Amino acid sequence: MQIDNQSLDKALFSESLDAQAEKRTGATRPRILMVDDDETLLELYEAVLSPEYKVLIAGDIRTAQRLLEDRPIDVVACDLHLDGASGLDLLSWIEAHLPRLLRHTMILSGDPASGLGGFHVRTVSKPVDIAHLRQAVKALLD
Repeated sequence: MQIDNQSLDKALFSESLDAQAEKRTGATRPRILMVDDDETLLELYEAVLSPEYKVLIAGDIRTAQRLLEDRPIDVVACDLHLDGASGLDLLSWIEAHLPRLLRHTMILSGDPASGLGGFHVRTVSKPVDIAHLRQAVKALLD
């Protein structure tokens, strides 16, 4: 899938620019990892959240895991139904490797009847209402 390398390269480039800005201003922004296999949605999430947050994007779970291993992340938002995987797979990985982050994780789902496999995380319905997404991110940071 093309988005894998593109999203990782974009995240690294964007993070480099953000680090330069942080050095100049001394301010750091919370880091939000958005995981979705729909590139258009990732671009939308990045556009609406980037004025307040450092937004990293991943088009699949493997890329999300690499980003989570390599840098601190404050909030994770993951689509429930990914191409060839489930957001629950990422929740399981977070629970095993970064358990404190689980309480700062949300699932984006267009299927409200879907179960979350026993995970107790915030759910945001798709199609995503941008105001609701912003509120959910803010709540997970508090």
